[in-house]
Amino acid sequence: MIDLVKINVLIGSILLMLTFTNCKKSPDAVPNMYEHFLEFKDKNGQNLLNDFDINKLKTDVIVSTEKGETVNTVYSVFEMNNKKFLKINSSTLPNDKVNVLIYTIQNEELMGDSEKHILKTNWNVSNNRITLTDLFKDGEKQVSIKEDVVNFSHYVLIKE
Repeated sequence: MIDLVKINVLIGSILLMLTFTNCKKSPDAVPNMYEHFLEFKDKNGQNLLNDFDINKLKTDVIVSTEKGETVNTVYSVFEMNNKKFLKINSSTLPNDKVNVLIYTIQNEELMGDSEKHILKTNWNVSNNRITLTDLFKDGEKQVSIKEDVVNFSHYVLIKE
């Protein structure tokens, strides 16, 4: 009986070891995720995301690296403290960590005029952790705003 238990433990240990060994060789590695939050307001302080169709961003925003490579991006709107925020998740392949992402936005409802606006984001990449360090709108540095309730910061963009 004891020998049967030892054999089962040995087989289980070998299977577990093989599983972890295969994880390192897996081609399906986790992509790099770049996440940040924006709040869009008009000059009167009204939140512009209240009646906004999020699907427009798929055609109105182009996300790329400094080299001009297009980056996969997903948008969602959520509400916190009676404010609506745009959550932006961009991702690159596991071997393609970048320090700069450029968002080219052409949307009159959110940005004001029909001109293209450039959001340049700088990221700190270290130890599988990616954090936003700076955001520039048309070359002008924006200041992040921290919410009191949770450890949450975002940028406010004012419609011109």
